[in-house]
Amino acid sequence: MNLECAKRQSFGARYERTTKDKILAKRVLDGRLAMSPHPEWTLPVDPSWLENPLKDDNWQFQYHSLRWLDPLRREAESGDDKSRKVWERYVQSWIAANPPGTSRTKWAWIDMGDALRTYVLSFGLNMYVAPPQWLTDSLEQHMHWLAAEENLGHGNHALHQHQALFVAASILEEPTLVDLAIQRMGELVSGSYDAQGVNEEGSISYQEANYRWWHEALRRLDLEGIARPSWAAVLDAAPESLAHATQPNGNYVRIGDMDSGGPSKIKSPYTQYVSTGGSKGSAPRDLIKVYEAGYVYGRSGWGETERDFAQETFFSLCFGPQRKIHGQADGGSITFFSNGYPWLIDTGKYLYGRHPMRTYVVNRPGHNLLVANGRKYDRATNVTLFRTDETTRHFEAVTRDAGYEDILMTRRVIFSKRGEYLLIIDAVSAKEEVEIEQRWHAHESATATLKKASAVLSNGNAECLLQWVGRNGRLTTARGETKPYNGWTSTGWRKNKETTVISAVQKGTQLTFRTVVGASAATDGSLSTMRRIAPGYQEFTVHGRVGTEYVLVGKKGAVISDHPFREERINDYFSTAAETVAKSTLFAEDLFDSLIPGISTVAERQTALNSAYEEIKRVGIKAGYRSGLVTGIIDLAGTDLALPEELNDAAKLRAPLISWNQKKPISNRNGKIRSYASRSAVAQDSDYRGIQSYRYGRLTLPIATIPGQGETLHVSFHGALDRGKYSLPRFERGQSLSGLGINQMVFADPTLDLDPSVSLAWFLGTETQDLHSEMALLIEERMRALGIERVVLSGSSGGGFAALQVAAFLPESKVIAFNPQTCVTAYHARLAQKATDVVFPDRVVNDHGIRQRLDVAERYKELKPKVDVLFICNDGDSHHSSQHRQPFLEKVEDLAGISARTITESWGSGHRSPNAEVYLRLLGEAGLHPVEKELAQDGAEH
Repeated sequence: MNLECAKRQSFGARYERTTKDKILAKRVLDGRLAMSPHPEWTLPVDPSWLENPLKDDNWQFQYHSLRWLDPLRREAESGDDKSRKVWERYVQSWIAANPPGTSRTKWAWIDMGDALRTYVLSFGLNMYVAPPQWLTDSLEQHMHWLAAEENLGHGNHALHQHQALFVAASILEEPTLVDLAIQRMGELVSGSYDAQGVNEEGSISYQEANYRWWHEALRRLDLEGIARPSWAAVLDAAPESLAHATQPNGNYVRIGDMDSGGPSKIKSPYTQYVSTGGSKGSAPRDLIKVYEAGYVYGRSGWGETERDFAQETFFSLCFGPQRKIHGQADGGSITFFSNGYPWLIDTGKYLYGRHPMRTYVVNRPGHNLLVANGRKYDRATNVTLFRTDETTRHFEAVTRDAGYEDILMTRRVIFSKRGEYLLIIDAVSAKEEVEIEQRWHAHESATATLKKASAVLSNGNAECLLQWVGRNGRLTTARGETKPYNGWTSTGWRKNKETTVISAVQKGTQLTFRTVVGASAATDGSLSTMRRIAPGYQEFTVHGRVGTEYVLVGKKGAVISDHPFREERINDYFSTAAETVAKSTLFAEDLFDSLIPGISTVAERQTALNSAYEEIKRVGIKAGYRSGLVTGIIDLAGTDLALPEELNDAAKLRAPLISWNQKKPISNRNGKIRSYASRSAVAQDSDYRGIQSYRYGRLTLPIATIPGQGETLHVSFHGALDRGKYSLPRFERGQSLSGLGINQMVFADPTLDLDPSVSLAWFLGTETQDLHSEMALLIEERMRALGIERVVLSGSSGGGFAALQVAAFLPESKVIAFNPQTCVTAYHARLAQKATDVVFPDRVVNDHGIRQRLDVAERYKELKPKVDVLFICNDGDSHHSSQHRQPFLEKVEDLAGISARTITESWGSGHRSPNAEVYLRLLGEAGLHPVEKELAQDGAEH
């Protein structure tokens, strides 16, 4: 017998020493038994082991596991002999009353309970120098029981049994059974987990628990010097799946048997990120994730673009087998989170056992889906994910459910990425008339008010609107009913709260429910509408968070536009060419080489526009963007030429930036635009107040120029943009900066013109055009035109990166960078990979020249500039401190020309930018000339 092994293996939940051991042990010594979550019970001195005072299955399970005795063992190891004697008395009593196979209660040798008790016996050996024979005999008996295949459970129960077999066999030095335990673990993990890191349990909290239990099993192998088997690698993807299952409030979305919880105990950059609101760790790359085990998770963002993580939008959709281990009849069920609140929820587990509340939460009425009233649902059904589709504007998933006899239910879920709402189309086909109820469970803290064909969910000042479009049937609400149970959610073991269920009910054989979740009413109060644009095609008009969108739904899929659709162009809208990326042989620079603002004629522009449009039709809209042709056409058209209809949506995202007629300059919300033939011409016109623009390769570079006083030029750059909320160009903080009275240049990033789905491009330019260098040349020429020698560059996040990069080309420049990235590839993969794929489509980012453009430290080491850097750091954003600022400082510490200091502020958890007042105050602390400091202070007060 290997007693040292027993010591090594003495760990696991509820088997490790705690500060409460004396209290827990004394409770048992006093004859009081408390097993969470159950109330305390008086423990008999001589139990019959048939006790069931609470009439509760879980209580009996825990009672026979004997795990509640382990605090006595831990105290006995510290010299408490009384604890040892009481431990012995109860263990010997249980052994005598419950011989294997002939016990009077099934709970004595129930699967998993037998494993937990094996741990109790194994770790009990630590109390002895020479263990008593009755204890070793019982441990051996348990070992052989666990080795017998007929005694094995499934899922996590089997995992516990295999672990316990490994522990017992290792202690009792039975190598054949040690090998058997490892073999069984490998077979179990291979059958339980898929390649995406999701297991078979059907519950998010059990997915986490299984991950922890599996790592506990691997630790047991490690302690015995056994190399980790190859099957252990299947667990590597599990933390990312748990991060995707986490709502913006840091809690898991409630799916399957669970009530609450989050991934904070899982050690992974992904789970750390979602548990800390984005202040630590790394965000997963995908915003929409489809897990083949039966889950779809989607969100608007990870809070990595200076939008608070908690304010992102999130939804989930379930599908797959309806009889999972800890799953429920939730195929097609949806949850929805927005504006900081979970609005549509699942109802939890309540308990394990028989209770009307348990029946409610497990079966279809407890979920957000369709119920055929009066019909029986077959839990052996597999709700299939029939189709998914994703574009830059939307994601679509379609499920099919045949769980009711002679009834087919199809649920179509469309998520608008810009509008951040769900359009849900439920279709029912039945052989005979049936009553179908569409059910939505609101969060228990929300109130629900029915208004016309809508329901308004309210929580404090926040609201979420549910709208029914077309025929909606009878709308009703229910709350806290018990005959039968309706309008409840579980909040813990045997705990529940009333919540509101909103129902839409229709009768018939061919039924359709069209529901919009999370959109808003129009300014005049009108709701979403629908029109049949052609046979089999419907156009929905939906008022989202960034304006009105039009959703065209047909058999081939869905399309979202900012403009109404036309019947005669139906097939064009669903053309796959719009989503392909082909190689263009025509680039925007080819069109603009011979076109000069103020000189080129309308006819010349129209000819160039036509050429560009023909190329776009050939290669597709994505290639058109990346070659600069889409925004090139917008600039060619200006305000006097007609745009092709296909580019109307593009024109809403990006305004024209070239004034072809200098006597009648175009203007936008930022002012009048004056365009130039060259960089030098822009620089020399230093007295102009407004937008200046010139062509730079396939891009049009826009600058907001603000003339002023003083001996310093202030230059600023923006960070990530919400492309659904803001159209280009975007001059960040232009309004607040304009009141300073100093000479300023505010740059907008033209790199964003290359792809409408890119929200952060770090002013990278194109594959062959280094925009940082180009902007530095323009700034130098502007400084000469103004007759000044000092420049301060500022920016937040990606704008801070641009400021640092441009400073490398400007002698003795100063930078004030707010939580900047310093290396693009060290930032969150979703944003970094997208930008580098667009800017450098055919290049390796490790190429020396490209690496300098992506890494500020590499640029500084190459150019050895003289730069004074002031980092402004948010103490709630450790990612930017540990992954960007600190590595940068370490790389440049030997460069004599780099002077860096740091100011730390508190703006809250995650990646946040300062408000205007703080921004202006800190500009004054950047080492500006006293005149500029005064002006900056005045601007802050203003």
